[in-house]
Amino acid sequence: MAATAIIRAIHLCKTYSTGTEQHHAIRNVDLDLYEGDFTVIMGNSGSGKSTLLYLLSGLDTVTAGEVWYRDERIDRYDERRLSEFRNRQIGYVYQSINLVPDLSFQDNIALPGYIARQPAAEVERRARALMQELEIDGQRHRLPAQTSGGQQQRAAIARALINEPDLLFADEPTGSLNYEHGQAVLDILTRLNRRGQSIVMVTHDIKAACRAERLIYIRDGKVSGSLTFDKYGADDEREREETIFAFISGREA
Repeated sequence: MAATAIIRAIHLCKTYSTGTEQHHAIRNVDLDLYEGDFTVIMGNSGSGKSTLLYLLSGLDTVTAGEVWYRDERIDRYDERRLSEFRNRQIGYVYQSINLVPDLSFQDNIALPGYIARQPAAEVERRARALMQELEIDGQRHRLPAQTSGGQQQRAAIARALINEPDLLFADEPTGSLNYEHGQAVLDILTRLNRRGQSIVMVTHDIKAACRAERLIYIRDGKVSGSLTFDKYGADDEREREETIFAFISGREA
């Protein structure tokens, strides 16, 4: 059975202008993201990988080309429809975490549900269930500053999942965490993917990239190559790491 594309980019371009100079961050990219996949996007600093994530998720506007969500062009959405799309169809996890500092964990997690005008009782039920699953239920009344970075990122993942998105985007979600907390976050994302959650993650870390079912390498704003794997298993991580390292070395040569 053919895989179903949930997001499709066609001849996608993004150009930034600074005075008389132009920087072509994304250059004529064609890319499909498939339902149920754990897709990882890698590339050197400045390669355009985070910009690509912003374009695919509707967080940034395209200069040229098309972005499709199923059978709708999101690059043609007006601001109201785009905001609705970002709040209901996708979730987004940032490296900087971006929790609201004066709201408790529970209120941070529930906030997108209230914005989407979901029934309050259902939002609160889902928030509690997510906190229990991500093992932060004991922190629900604490402010972000009263918790660890790993706990904050778990809350950020729960917040991204509160509206049951079709697709979860993660931009360097372990970049500000130590190794132990980073591995815990990757384990959570892997578990979610095994349950059917579609995930697209940007990372520079080969160990994090080992979680990929599909790896896409970006160089100078273009897709330079890709790899495919079976679903992640800890017993084959060393082999994956060696494969990815050799692949990246070939892309950068």
